Amino acid sequence: MRESALKSAVADYLEIGRSRGKWHSDRLNSGKLIASYKGGQRAINLCRPGTADFFVIQNANRNDVPFAYSFKSVRLVFLELKSDTGKQRPEQIQFEADVTFQGAEYYVLRSIEELQEVLPL
Repeated sequence: MRESALKSAVADYLEIGRSRGKWHSDRLNSGKLIASYKGGQRAINLCRPGTADFFVIQNANRNDVPFAYSFKSVRLVFLELKSDTGKQRPEQIQFEADVTFQGAEYYVLRSIEELQEVLPL
């Protein structure tokens, strides 16, 4: 599957889960955007190079007791999408190391089926 087609399918799947209250998710874009500003142009920095394609925040206490009796915790998941032959760039490998060191999950996905295993509806 081409990476662009996978991104579209993943975005749709994540939106279904978000609309069902399963998680919050968003697309992350890296690089710069040139925008019009006061009659001129302005460069807007987006996420740093190597940042994953999507992030997901999910309640880790799926069988919650009342908050007063437990600490609320979240699951933070970063998703990097690749075609069947795509490989991580060095900046992406460093991003993975940085976020997993902080306790987040990071997955390189090549199909919607792999996403369904990580984040079932």
